[in-house]
Amino acid sequence: MDIETIDIEQLRGRGRPKKCSTNQTGQTGHANYEPVNVFKRVLKPLNLLSWSNSEETIYWMPESEESVKNICIPQRAPETIDLPEREESTKNKMYVPQRAPKRNYRAIAEARKKEDKLLPRVLYQLISEIPEPPQLLGRPRISYQDMLMACALKIHHGKTCQGVEEVLEDAYDKGFIDNIPSAMTISEYMNKPKFTNMLYALLKSTADFLYDFETDKSFSMDSTGMSQQSKFSSWADYKFKVRKKKFWYNVHIITGNRTHAVFGAEIKPNYKASDVKDLPELTDKTFENFQMEILCADGLYPSDNNFDYLKKKGIDAYIKFKKNTKPTGRSNAFVEKYYSYMLDPEIYDKKLHNRVQIETSNSMYKRRYGDSVKSKNLASGENEILLILICNNIRIFIYKMFESGYEFEENEKE
Repeated sequence: MDIETIDIEQLRGRGRPKKCSTNQTGQTGHANYEPVNVFKRVLKPLNLLSWSNSEETIYWMPESEESVKNICIPQRAPETIDLPEREESTKNKMYVPQRAPKRNYRAIAEARKKEDKLLPRVLYQLISEIPEPPQLLGRPRISYQDMLMACALKIHHGKTCQGVEEVLEDAYDKGFIDNIPSAMTISEYMNKPKFTNMLYALLKSTADFLYDFETDKSFSMDSTGMSQQSKFSSWADYKFKVRKKKFWYNVHIITGNRTHAVFGAEIKPNYKASDVKDLPELTDKTFENFQMEILCADGLYPSDNNFDYLKKKGIDAYIKFKKNTKPTGRSNAFVEKYYSYMLDPEIYDKKLHNRVQIETSNSMYKRRYGDSVKSKNLASGENEILLILICNNIRIFIYKMFESGYEFEENEKE
C-alpha cells in the first residue's frame, strides 16, 4: 500500500500503515510528509477526523497511544474531506457574569492588620454624634456613649462581659471612654430597649459613610438566621427526652451591591418574622435615609403588595419568579414585571444576578463574628446582632479608605 493512497480509517485509530515509502536520506516518510504529535488536541464533540489549516497539523482521536506514535500524516489538509458543521443551540443562553474588577489586596491586608486600632477611632466619631438622653432621677449613670463603645468593643473582640476589661482599659487610656463599666453594667445595658433604638441609629450612621460608594444605587434584600442557644444538647434533655422548640433570630437586611454594607436591618424571632410581609416595612425605613433605584430579591418575595409598594416608591424591582407563576388574577405592577421578564429574560436575569452580593454580605460578618449569639434574652440577642452589623460596616469603611489611599494619622483621635 502506498502512503499516498492511505485509507482514512487507518488515520482514525485502526493502527499505523503497514508500509511507508523511504526518502533519499533513508528515513521513513516522504518529502511532503512529516510525523507529528497527534495528541495535541482531542475533538470530543465530533469524534471525527478534523483538520486545522492554521497550525498545518492534523487532529484526530486515536484508539491507543502506542499505535500512532510515529505515524506519517500530511502537513496540509486534503480538499476532499468535509466535516459536518455544528448546529447552533436554539435554547436561551444563560447569563455569564463578568469578572469583578481587580482589588488592591495589599491595601486590604494592611487594613486587616490595623482594623483593631482604627475601629475605636471611627466608632468614637460616630458615637459622639448621638445625643445623650437626659436623666431625671437616680444616681449619676455611665453615659450611653461609653456603653455603646464598651459593648461594641466586646462584640468586636469576641470577649465576655468580664473578659473585655483589658480592652476597655486600653480604650480609657486613649480617651475613647470616660469611665470603665463593670461586667454587670454591660449586661444590664444590653437588655435595655432604649439601647436598641440607639443601635439602629448607629447602624444608620455607619451606612452614611458608605452610601457614596454605591454609585448605581442598587441594593439587595434577603434574610438569614442566627441561632441563640448552644449547638450542643445537654445531657438532661437527652436523658429525659425533652424536646425543645427550635429558635433563632431572623436577620432581615438590605445591603449595597457594591460595598456589601448593611443599610437597613430588622431583627425578629423566627416565630414573628415573615419576609414577604416585612418587605414594605424594611424598605420604608431604609428609603427614609437612603435613595434606592434598584432592589433585587430572591423567589420568596414576589407578591402583589410588594410589587405595588415598590412601584409607588419609584424603585425598579427585580424579583425572581417561580416556574409555576402565572399572571392571571394579579395586580398591574405584578403583570408588568412578569411580562418584562418573559419578553427578555436575559436582561432581567442580568440585573437580578446582583442579588448574589447579599450572600457575600451575610458571609462576611458570620465568618468574622460567628453565626450564633451568646445572649440568652431576646432583647440582648437583638442588640448583639445589631452590634455585629455595626462593626462589620466599620470594617468595610476602613477597607475602602485604605483602597482609596487615605492615610490615618497615629495621633488622630477623630
